[in-house]
Parts: sequence; structure tokens; C-alpha cells
Amino acid sequence: MWNDETYSPKYNIAPSNCSNLFFHNYNIIAPFKCVEYPNAPITIDTSKSTNFDRFIYDCSVKALPTIDTTASTRLSTSFSYAVSLKTIDKLILKSDGSQTFSSVFQGTTTLENIVIEGTIGQNGFDVSPCIKLTHDSLLSIINALKDYSGTTTAKTVTLGATNLAKLTDAEKATATEKGWTLS
Repeated sequence: MWNDETYSPKYNIAPSNCSNLFFHNYNIIAPFKCVEYPNAPITIDTSKSTNFDRFIYDCSVKALPTIDTTASTRLSTSFSYAVSLKTIDKLILKSDGSQTFSSVFQGTTTLENIVIEGTIGQNGFDVSPCIKLTHDSLLSIINALKDYSGTTTAKTVTLGATNLAKLTDAEKATATEKGWTLS
């Protein structure tokens, strides 16, 4: 007889469009396991996805594996109102910093851990709602900032007062020396 304990199907998907993939889905726990069938993990290859609008929007996902966004030009509301999201193992961005960000983490107050691979090169990267971010997560963000030193290009990354208080002056200087304003 089939039940959760004896049957463990694995679902592998590689969508070209991740928009609304987990939009208002309250039956998912992390990493991508259905509450009804907890032994049935879903693996998602996002490397060819060109749209991440509301990818994990208003959803109970708690942790994400590596999310490769390099095929997308913008990450609008990708993780907005992810009310239970605590961990993103790795968020892979384009290496040239050309992706745009708009309300990526709006309303996501539970995020603690994130590793950024690639480059943040555009204004709009705002993690101020994520007041539980660890020190290492904040350093990962600062280290991913594109170096604009020696140019007149002014860029801002929004960490918020709570997160800024977790950083030393020297760590903040790493960002400002790259030509970024921290707010």
C-alpha cells in the first residue's frame, strides 16, 4: 500500500519561467517538500529560468537550495512576503552585475542566512526587511557588490539600520570603498 513512509517519488523540474512557482502556496515546506508527502522532495533546476517574479511569494517555504538566476535580467518580488523563509543556501546572480532588483525581499522578515554568488551591480537590492540576517550573510552581500571605485557611478544597497548595526566600520568601509552607499 502506498503511503508517505514507503513511497518516495522524486520530482525534478527545470522551468524556463519561475514566475509564481510558489505563489500563495501554504502546503510546501523546505526544501521543496509537500506537507502531504514529506518524503517526496522536488528538485528545481532554475539555471534556464528567465522570469523570477513572485517566485516564492507569500509562501511557507522555509529553506531554499541553490537558486541560479543567471538567465534572468531582473529579480522583481522574487522572495517577497516569503513569511517563513529562513535560508537560501546560495543565490547565484549574473557575474556582470546587470540584473535589476525591485522589492526582492519585501515583507520577508524571517530570512537569516543567504550566500550570494555573482555580482550585485544595480540599485534596488534591499534586505532591510530581513532584520534577522546573520553577520556572515551581510558580509556575503557586501562581498558581492560590484566595484565602482574610481567612477562617478553612485549605487545604493539598502541593509537597514538593524543590519547595519551588525557590521563594523571596517566592514561598512568595504562597501563604500567600492563606491556604494549603505542605507
